[in-house]
Amino acid sequence: MNGWKERDRSMDRDRTTNGGMETKRRAVPGRRILAACLAATLTAALAATPTVAWAASPEFAYDEETWARLKDNVLEYEEIPLLVKEYNPSYQNALETYQDDKTTDDAEQIREDMMESAADLYDQAGDLEDTIEDYGGELGPMYASLSYNASLLRANSLQLEIQADSSYTDSKMQKVQVDKTLSSLTSTVQTLMNTYFQLLENQKVLEKSYELLKASYESTERRMAAQMTTQVDVLNAKKEVQAMEGNLIQMQSSIDSTRQNLCLMTGWDYNGQPEIQEIPALDMSRIAAMNPETDKQTAVKNNYDLIYGGMAYENMVSGSSKENQARTNAEKEQSIRSSIDSLYRAVLQKQTEWESAEAAYTTAVANMSAADRKMQLGMLGNLEYLQQQSAYVQAEANVKIARLALLQAVEIYEWAVKGYIA
Repeated sequence: MNGWKERDRSMDRDRTTNGGMETKRRAVPGRRILAACLAATLTAALAATPTVAWAASPEFAYDEETWARLKDNVLEYEEIPLLVKEYNPSYQNALETYQDDKTTDDAEQIREDMMESAADLYDQAGDLEDTIEDYGGELGPMYASLSYNASLLRANSLQLEIQADSSYTDSKMQKVQVDKTLSSLTSTVQTLMNTYFQLLENQKVLEKSYELLKASYESTERRMAAQMTTQVDVLNAKKEVQAMEGNLIQMQSSIDSTRQNLCLMTGWDYNGQPEIQEIPALDMSRIAAMNPETDKQTAVKNNYDLIYGGMAYENMVSGSSKENQARTNAEKEQSIRSSIDSLYRAVLQKQTEWESAEAAYTTAVANMSAADRKMQLGMLGNLEYLQQQSAYVQAEANVKIARLALLQAVEIYEWAVKGYIA
């Protein structure tokens, strides 16, 4: 896709949203009218050319080097936060909605109307209670029914007050939700890329296992020809080969699906072919820097849901609503503190698993080296050599997968500290 690099600077690379739908971009003053005038003309052209995803930020937001990296056909792990911010369709739509609707006027009016309705219900309850008090003895069997209706009106009034408060969202609260969306999407893309490379490692293991099973099947056929085994053994060996073929097909499907989702969420078309670079090795100092006790305080301070809940509490006018929100906020804070402990333990567990995988890999390297020497000396058969190769490939994959799993655990912990918990 190098040809895209020569396009006008106002256009970014060949990136589309789901289903080929045109990605929204931030509105620029003076461009809405122009866009409306050109819409009909562009419709036919867009049908014949790739849809281009627009960056969310203006050109001056980054230097030329940064823009060049974002617009090339290479997907790097370090780029993910900016790729999501600039090209993810879900985030761009959320951002545009926020920019179009960031006003408290509508929210205030809606709440005022609901509060007035609640007050009306409350007054109706009062009127009904007055009637019951004035005519109590004369109401007969209607007394119980009217009393119930009065209670129901008061309950509905209170519920409407709570609903009015809970549904109120001002521009600051909306911005918190937009920021949370960005963090959520970025974390999801990081996980997708991590999963993609784990799947590739598992594919290598399956391919080597397939090679071993096929060799074993061929060996079984030769032994049957020499009347050293039975037809049943041959059929069983063949079934194992066929089962592995099915596993390989399924694995490739998972890889393709993960890659497509990864492309879509970073701005490429679903069938885009960016160069997906390896994920850099984890800097182990990130683990050493973790301190669950102090990190809990930071996580509570940064948590999007808790910030949103605090804003909601301050904006509420109903006492009942405030009591409910205060309890919700307190429960959320405890949940955050508990999550930090759990996520830290997960990091330590993944670190232990990685260290174990490293140790096993060291042994596998030594065994593979010995097998190579025996093979050169004619002291090892082909099938036995393939078995050793398979064990080596498995050990190598286990180390790489363990590294990726540890990185993911670290990322999840750090996201929690920064304010986002999945």
